[in-house]
Amino acid sequence: MLLLHALATLAAVLATASASSITFQNIASKNICYMVEVSSGSFPWTTTCGLGTGIPVNAGQTTTIDLDPGFNGALTAWTGSIRGARYEVNFAATAGSTWYDADYQLGMSDGTVGPSDNRKLSNGQSSLSGEPDTLAKANAAWPHTTNQAALLACPNYLKQGSNAKLTYVYCDSNAPQVVIDFFQATADFTAYIDAGSVAGVAPSAADGTAVTMANAQSLQVDTQDMSIVAH
Repeated sequence: MLLLHALATLAAVLATASASSITFQNIASKNICYMVEVSSGSFPWTTTCGLGTGIPVNAGQTTTIDLDPGFNGALTAWTGSIRGARYEVNFAATAGSTWYDADYQLGMSDGTVGPSDNRKLSNGQSSLSGEPDTLAKANAAWPHTTNQAALLACPNYLKQGSNAKLTYVYCDSNAPQVVIDFFQATADFTAYIDAGSVAGVAPSAADGTAVTMANAQSLQVDTQDMSIVAH
């Protein structure tokens, strides 16, 4: 009986370890709907969301979706009509592993993607991609930013209050290079901001630093139990 119990326990551990899933946790104050774009595999939710279909996650809600290990797709956080961060999750590339990143090229919002057990990367660094507080991260770099006037000339992406601190930050595909460079290189956001040379974009003198930093944002962990947390 002990042997059978031990085998059953081992089987349960192995089953858990090989599971492919994404847990969505919304600790923000607003409801979010994640629009799903599937490159391979399938996603079992069809709620109207953003520009397509996906999964709604209300404020305070946590839900886990089991997926097949061939899933490769992107999940974009929409809050009403506002497009937020795009989280790319690829189970299909390497068996038992996940390649992933947070992408702010098309929209920006507070949140992270990473392994559910918060394990470190193989180099010992944090496994989270994305920023839990984009405004705070931008404000930490703001006092040392030498081109504030040029950035504040882009009010769709940065705004400053009377206390000399930023009150609003955003990014999308129309963001000018000065904004991209601020988020990627100056504020050091842990997310794709520039398209990066991996997308066939050749670095220029103007954005070479941002492109190089963008290329470092694709992360890999040896688990397919992932978590996306909205802050």
